[in-house]
Amino acid sequence: MQIAASLTVLMLFASMLQIFRPSTLSVKAAGTPPAMGINLIGVGDTNTDFLFADMIKEGFRLQPPPNSSTTPALDANGWPTGDFSAFLWDGGFNPPANKINGTYALRFTGKAHVGARFAFGTVSPQNSDGTTGTYDASTNTTTATVVYTADTMALEFTNTQRTASSATNTGVTNIQLMRPVSPGASTSYSFNTTFTTDIKTLVSKFQAIRFMDYSATNGNTDVNWADRQSPVGPSQGKGAWEYAIQLCNETGRDAYINVPALATDDYVTQLAQLFKYGSDANGNVYTSPQANPVHAPLNSNLHLYIEYSNEVWNGMFASFNQNYNAAQAEVAAGNSPLNYDGETNTYVWGWRRIGLRIKQISDIFRSVFGDSAMPPNANAHIRPLLEWQYGNAQGTAQEPLQLLDDYFGNADGKQHVSNPHPVNYFLWGGGGAAYTGVNNANASTIDDMYNSGFGDGTVNPSTGSVKTDVQWARAYGLHDVAYEGGFQIGGDYANSLQKQANVDPRAQQLQVQTQTEFNQDGGDLLMYFDSTSPNYGLAVPTVFDQNTPKMQAINQLNQSTQVAATNGTQLPNTVNINSGSFVAGNRVDELVLSPVDATYGATLNLQTNVSASTLQILVNNTVVQTLTVPQNSQANSNVTLNSIALPAGLNAISIRGFGATDTALYSLSLTNSSLTPVPTTPTPTPIPTPIQQANIANAATAPVIDGNATDAAWSSATSYPLKNAIGTPSGFSASYQASWDNANLYFLIKVQDTSYSSHADGLEIYIDPTHSSGTHYTAQDMQYVFSSDSTTVTQYNAGQQGTNTAGIVLANGTLAGGYEAEIKIPWSTLGVTPKSGKIIGLDLAAKQNTTTGNNKLFWNATADTDWTNPSYFGLGTLQGQAGSGSLPAPWQQQDIGSVGQTGSASASNGTFTVTGSGNDIWDTADAFQYVSQPLSGDGTIVARIDSQQNTDGWAKAGVMIRESLTAGSTHALMALTPDNGAVFQRRTTTGGSSSSTAGASVAAPYWVKLQRAGSTFTGSISSDGSSWTVVGSDTISMATNAYVGLAVTAHNTSALNTTSFSQVSVTGGGATSNLSQNKPATASSSENSGVGPGYAVDGDPSTRWSSLYSDPQWLQVDLGASHRISEVKLQWETAYGKAYQIQVSADGSNWTTIYTQSNGSGGTEDLKGLSGTGRYVRMYGTQRGTSWGYSLYEFQVFGV
Repeated sequence: MQIAASLTVLMLFASMLQIFRPSTLSVKAAGTPPAMGINLIGVGDTNTDFLFADMIKEGFRLQPPPNSSTTPALDANGWPTGDFSAFLWDGGFNPPANKINGTYALRFTGKAHVGARFAFGTVSPQNSDGTTGTYDASTNTTTATVVYTADTMALEFTNTQRTASSATNTGVTNIQLMRPVSPGASTSYSFNTTFTTDIKTLVSKFQAIRFMDYSATNGNTDVNWADRQSPVGPSQGKGAWEYAIQLCNETGRDAYINVPALATDDYVTQLAQLFKYGSDANGNVYTSPQANPVHAPLNSNLHLYIEYSNEVWNGMFASFNQNYNAAQAEVAAGNSPLNYDGETNTYVWGWRRIGLRIKQISDIFRSVFGDSAMPPNANAHIRPLLEWQYGNAQGTAQEPLQLLDDYFGNADGKQHVSNPHPVNYFLWGGGGAAYTGVNNANASTIDDMYNSGFGDGTVNPSTGSVKTDVQWARAYGLHDVAYEGGFQIGGDYANSLQKQANVDPRAQQLQVQTQTEFNQDGGDLLMYFDSTSPNYGLAVPTVFDQNTPKMQAINQLNQSTQVAATNGTQLPNTVNINSGSFVAGNRVDELVLSPVDATYGATLNLQTNVSASTLQILVNNTVVQTLTVPQNSQANSNVTLNSIALPAGLNAISIRGFGATDTALYSLSLTNSSLTPVPTTPTPTPIPTPIQQANIANAATAPVIDGNATDAAWSSATSYPLKNAIGTPSGFSASYQASWDNANLYFLIKVQDTSYSSHADGLEIYIDPTHSSGTHYTAQDMQYVFSSDSTTVTQYNAGQQGTNTAGIVLANGTLAGGYEAEIKIPWSTLGVTPKSGKIIGLDLAAKQNTTTGNNKLFWNATADTDWTNPSYFGLGTLQGQAGSGSLPAPWQQQDIGSVGQTGSASASNGTFTVTGSGNDIWDTADAFQYVSQPLSGDGTIVARIDSQQNTDGWAKAGVMIRESLTAGSTHALMALTPDNGAVFQRRTTTGGSSSSTAGASVAAPYWVKLQRAGSTFTGSISSDGSSWTVVGSDTISMATNAYVGLAVTAHNTSALNTTSFSQVSVTGGGATSNLSQNKPATASSSENSGVGPGYAVDGDPSTRWSSLYSDPQWLQVDLGASHRISEVKLQWETAYGKAYQIQVSADGSNWTTIYTQSNGSGGTEDLKGLSGTGRYVRMYGTQRGTSWGYSLYEFQVFGV
């Protein structure tokens, strides 16, 4: 039940009642630019920040010397103890476009012969005694000049001597290689320069520098201070804190650091002392002020933002499990604050521990810096931050904030600690990410991307998650800090077109709009992500390129004045408060905007029926009044509060239930005044983990919605149990199956209920059709409620009843001990177009209405919160392709590229009917319907085109051999057109242009043939299928395993072209079928919903499955029937399996190993000559090849 209360706020110009003046949050001075920060990228030999002037600090990948396979050992400071090669810049990984060319100054301690590896440059002078450079015997120092003209850099050091008297092959130390002052310059930086001018210019445009990637936070395993990166020695691959401090001091910018997830209290203490006092030449931290510290501390006029690790709630990072495991261990040890209220959800413990750990870190920094440097000082020198998943997703804001408030502030009315403090004593700020983009980042042109509109879902002042983040932050007296954000297109997996879109001139205005809306939300500091990475960078492709549209936006913003916040109710006004049933520990927070510094009279409108109630009124997390409301205060009772003084701008007013007697119900208007609220114990919202994932089967034939579940569609659909109980269900169980076609989404739900008697039992289906996974309902998110004893269907959106039920059909049937329901929901009602591989947010619930109350069973959610928060939904993946009909094995069909209209295919009595849309098969990318099967090596396909619809004179239908199922794949096509005769087409390079050879002016009915012999492809036509005329032939370099089949394009994205083929035959090639494509796939885990198991069997080599970062992990595919397996092909992403087994099973439980890999190296592994039989096949990984998880682009299973 949702109940409203109100807080009426009236401006007073005379002090009529006692006035309370709460502490205020600091605000930026009027007329100043918005506060912006920058995330630097990681340090290494592909770092386009060009952070260090000394290239040895940037990247020093040690390798064996020439003619050797042995890499020398390192001394205590990281310098090699023998001859070696050093890889310094990997131009092949991230080509810098001649940005590393020029003259370098080399200096090292010792003597050696130095050469440029791969002949990419020169080193001089070369001496007659075999040494290189000018040697100073008094200092044992060699200097030389290095000139590079290529985009890859490596040096070789041979005949090394640490001193003039040392033996050869003893190494050298203290190597420096100073960059040219600009690309191609003949002048180098001086040896005492630490940072490049260009990186200092870049960061000077921002207020703060975040060192998350610089310090390798996401993979950081530091525990003790001795584990941290020292400032001594070569490569700063995991940057030293000393250099982070130095960069901030030299540029006058605030520092933002991420404490490693496993760091001990001693590590944190030494980190605090380093920022307070600095360190000596060897990195030993001072414990008191020094007159001339070697490595200086952070300037006292700069601020230090501190975050515990990074995105600790994100399962794709190691810190998630590190924190989660630590939380369980702490609770198991006893007396932990993490379960102070009896909470048993282990994931909630993890969320709370994020708050606990940053509180502990804050305490340690306070012990070093003193109270005056810490919050709640509004201009605190040290600024601890709690960063959560945007919009409080998974409760990652609520749980840690509530822990800090209730436990360490005794805010729940219990004395947990003897010296309580409010949240803003420990923390200065908090928030989530603030990214924006375009509404359709996958559009086929850049113009279409921008024309689709500004995707400001996170920062939108009316509906964005930043608005929610600000409310959580302000309610606890914190500033809102977005740790990452900015305008970007494509994200982590941006393709080349999306990268081009990111430097389109239109990006400038949308970047400005992002900042503007962020500030309108009440956001205080936005840390842009990031400096120069290819997908997100503001300056791309390198730090030398600072005139990009995004950087122009930063320059524009720096010349502007920060806009005022508009998030909140403008005063004087009435603030509606959605409080629900109010008990001890509950609180409600509302944002208000005061136009000026003013004093307000306040009246609280409420109702209480059970007992006297104690309330606290807070402003910006400061208690301004505690009051007792008498029992039996009727609906719309008004309680006059003490006057409240508010500073101008954005403020949070909170009401908190306080004390054991608080059992009252508050509302603005109660529609049923006879209701008596039932006292309840506040329970934090459980977190629905792990997210359930379902494979939604393709329906070859649509089920009849009649309540009689005998349709063929249900025999191939997987059954999923509803296992998460809400309440105390007894004799109650349920399961569901789901299926789909072009028109509808179908459900079959079966309920067993020993107390069932049609007494208002029912079913609920929750659908997020766009898989936005937001924490608030959008217009497309739907809750449907179905009755068990009628055909009534009701639709809700965030609790508000709607009318979006067009075409929905419900039919109930009886089961022994329960009932079943068949349901049809049109895609048109959901407002989306289905396609194979599409993911939707999904949850289902069955309700049991008993004489003692209502019970529910959910599939994914662990609390009855789906109706307000779609992020609690599970995931459903559409399998196969709608309209595939009864294609015989091994034929499969799908749309290739952006087709406009969804295609389909079917086969009957040897005739294939193929319907396809698409602009063309031509240029650099294709759009068409493809019916195909695997082809291994040489082969021939022949078909008679019986009829071809004329949707355009250049519509095409024919036979094709294609390397992959991506739009830009190499291929050959022998086709007919309605008006332009026969054509032999081909694309000889992936993503390259197409070429065509015209044949005779013939039309259907006519025969076409395509033959592959080695790398030669030949297309022919025939009037009778016996006498053939060659139209064209060409050489195409194509992988052994390819796809052969029937292709149809309408040459018209608004139309569907239907073509009939008969006499279809594929010969040669010894082709075995790829049995796994578009079959149901499951996995032991997935990093996130965007890399689920279905992506490894979708035929698209650009999508992938990726596991969590632990061993063992597995990926399993259900082939639907038993097959003889002869080959398995694994296409690994960077994260590969070093040791794994290929296993088969008849039942998915008992497994037989048919292949064992103990030393894999990633890439593409084609495992041939296998022998095994089973319906289920899986990759069972036992050892990862990297620190990440297991990640497969494709898991292909071949057999018969």
